[in-house]
Amino acid sequence: DNLPKTQRAAETVAHHIEKLILEGALRPEEYLLPERELAVRLNVSRPTLRDGLKLLEDRGLLMAERGVGTRIAALGAQAITDPLIALLAASPELADDYLEFRDVVESQAAALAAIRANAIDRQMIADCLAAIEAADASGDPAEEAEADADLHLAIYEASHNLVLLQIMRALSGILRSDVIQNRS
Repeated sequence: DNLPKTQRAAETVAHHIEKLILEGALRPEEYLLPERELAVRLNVSRPTLRDGLKLLEDRGLLMAERGVGTRIAALGAQAITDPLIALLAASPELADDYLEFRDVVESQAAALAAIRANAIDRQMIADCLAAIEAADASGDPAEEAEADADLHLAIYEASHNLVLLQIMRALSGILRSDVIQNRS
């Protein structure tokens, strides 16, 4: 590797943060830890950290906000606003196709989650189920639908299939409106 040591270190920082984004540990719109704390956690100097963050900013994964901090970009939002996705979502004649798609994907995600979920995943799923029950008891259908959609995303996360998680997270806007519509 002919890269200078500092450049390699910055690439390592960038790769580590990319992995956390892919795994869903860092979510779109979420702020990173303050620079000082993040440098300590990653065991790098602040200039090296800044170089790594700049690489991710240049790739469109991070957004630096002067005086506020650095946050994960609104990843997947482009897919939600894509005209084809909007057309699919707005076509009543495709409702059965969409439900069929969800049946295939969600049953497989649930099977993977049953095998791969760790204690944190199981707790998140339990919390989602408790939120659904609480919303049902309070008679708030919108809150119940939101909690239901959160449950679906928790199951995708628990599947530990990063492609499935990121695609379904990108489609989560449609998923949320679909869950609300189905519940009403």
